[in-house]
Amino acid sequence: MFRWIALISAIALVVAVAGAIVSSQPPIEPSQEQSATKNQGKYIAEKYDVTLWDRWFPDSISLYTLFLVVFTAVLAIGGVYQFKFLGRAEQIAANTPKPPNNPPT
Repeated sequence: MFRWIALISAIALVVAVAGAIVSSQPPIEPSQEQSATKNQGKYIAEKYDVTLWDRWFPDSISLYTLFLVVFTAVLAIGGVYQFKFLGRAEQIAANTPKPPNNPPT
């Protein structure tokens, strides 16, 4: 049972991380008619001078989404461990002998 929960949690984590990366789309580029000719050279130079961090996280929403994915993964892993400890506690309780049901005199 623990392996199935771990597998489902891992799949959910991979899907969430992939969704966070795919959902952060690059900003829309203006067409040539919209941009002035004097600004085109500056825009092209800035376009290729973008760092990897700015390419992955172009806005604060995608960074916040990544934080939520990581935080949710930590909570899921903690939940899996709690579920494992709960099963262990149930086994210990089932194997522990019960005291006799004698009322005190």
